[in-house]
Amino acid sequence: MLLERLLDSLAVHVEPFALCRIPAGSSMRLDARDDVTLHFVLEGDGEVVWGPTRARAVRQGHLVVMPAHLTHAIRRASGVAERQLRSVSAVGEVDAMQVFTGGDNGQDEGHALVVACGRLQASYAHGPGLFDLLADPLVTDFAGQDEMAHIFARLLAESRAPAPGSRMLLASLMNECLVLLLRRLSTGDTCVLPWLAALDEPRMARALEIMLERPENGHSLESLAAQVSMSRSAFACEFKTFFGRTPMELLRDIRLRRAADLLQSTTLPVDAIGRRVGFASRSHFSHAFRDHFGTTPTDFRSSRTA
Repeated sequence: MLLERLLDSLAVHVEPFALCRIPAGSSMRLDARDDVTLHFVLEGDGEVVWGPTRARAVRQGHLVVMPAHLTHAIRRASGVAERQLRSVSAVGEVDAMQVFTGGDNGQDEGHALVVACGRLQASYAHGPGLFDLLADPLVTDFAGQDEMAHIFARLLAESRAPAPGSRMLLASLMNECLVLLLRRLSTGDTCVLPWLAALDEPRMARALEIMLERPENGHSLESLAAQVSMSRSAFACEFKTFFGRTPMELLRDIRLRRAADLLQSTTLPVDAIGRRVGFASRSHFSHAFRDHFGTTPTDFRSSRTA
């Protein structure tokens, strides 16, 4: 089963969590990051706000997954004029837990929105990130489920007092969190993650596996369709319905993310990495990489190894 395989192969990296207290009438802005941001509401209710006018109500027990590269804010609305506590660009970038608290001398503290905030990297077999195709925040209600609340209590406790092995323990706890989340999403009526949507259609699941297992192969729309016993047009239409992009667009992203991993983890020459992930020439690879990541492969490697 693809979900079981996904869980077995999921690579997770999580930074220490921060505890954020947001009083009534206040908001906390979080700048866009390369990683996914997680928020778990421990107390109170409020809103997650992104874009010019987008907002989603949240309350105790809600787990919010914010896509990468998305500036957003968390606010505890009230009838008074909203004030911004601070702009937070470093949530999770410390070795010990940060605590962000707003208000004047504890004012409105009893009515604060209390949220655990942290950053996450989760990828399947060193390929695309689990939440890469997520366009909008994913909000899942775990109210009344003590197991999820217990996980975040332990995440915060470990972040508050780090010790040898803390990062391994944080990753283990986050794996538990993701298992619960993926189980919930895979059994719901509407599936918002394409990896999970594919579970309901074996041919789409197989096409995804083919691309993830051997992205360097000379895949084409015709070859992929043939391998899942579909016509070219039917496969292209159904694939885009499930994944929100064409097979070749998703394959390109898988190749580029695999290349980014190799640039960071090996000393292979750039042109060799391009060939290894399926690009015919260094110029084609460099152009595609720059379009996707906003920098050249050489500069990307330098920035990650500096």
